[in-house]
Amino acid sequence: PMKRHFVHLSLNTVDACEVGRRHGRNAVVLLIDADCVRRNRISILIGSNRIRLAHYIPPQCILKILNCDDMMRAR
Repeated sequence: PMKRHFVHLSLNTVDACEVGRRHGRNAVVLLIDADCVRRNRISILIGSNRIRLAHYIPPQCILKILNCDDMMRAR
């Protein structure tokens, strides 16, 4: 929907939630298994010092879906 060419990956969940909240309510973060990404030979590019980019993340590499509101309440 946003016409992005890459999956944007944050290096930590706090940054990911901050970005998610800018785009709407009820933000969630997909926790990605880096070993799975490596095993599947997915190329990861450096977007910035806090962002990595991938063309695709296979569903089997998604470990967990985290609700940002729940995470912030737990802090």
